[in-house]
Amino acid sequence: MMNRKGSLYAVIGGVVGAVLTMAAGHVMPIGAQNGDATFGEITCTKLNVVDVAGETKVSLGTREDGGYVDVKGKTGSVRLGIDKDGGNIMVWGDKDGRVVVLGGGAGGMCGYTSMKMGGVRLNIDEDGGYVGVKGKAGKVGIGSDERGGSIVVQKGNGLGAPRVLIGVDSLGGGRVITWDKNGE
Repeated sequence: MMNRKGSLYAVIGGVVGAVLTMAAGHVMPIGAQNGDATFGEITCTKLNVVDVAGETKVSLGTREDGGYVDVKGKTGSVRLGIDKDGGNIMVWGDKDGRVVVLGGGAGGMCGYTSMKMGGVRLNIDEDGGYVGVKGKAGKVGIGSDERGGSIVVQKGNGLGAPRVLIGVDSLGGGRVITWDKNGE
């Protein structure tokens, strides 16, 4: 036979268990939203911060090989992340364009791309690197790797655009190649 004190503990334990079970599947308001600060530790694999309308504005996440922070605003978004290949920073504009910075053990890349204007790209790795600028009027690229290096200047875009290539190969040989608007 249980006494009254034991029965009270059993009822309280059952209520606490039911509340915790329900809370695990629902979003519970935190006291800090009302100006009361609660300090402690939150353990989770993903945490979203939402605005009054319920839209996610900040997201923190973790994976087996790293994690990320996403921040979204009215004029674009930012992502900071790290994984087995290195780290990254990406910034997107609300209308057009993005900045990307990637880095890892084998090298890195930095670039800006725009669907309207073109882009700029810089990258480097253990074999060499590349600098490129591309716009509506054409593109310029300078690159090198274990096979040699080259400079390409092209007016316009596409395979039929006139261009010049100046290059050197790994044996020290050089060449200059030109293509006219007909690709010849």
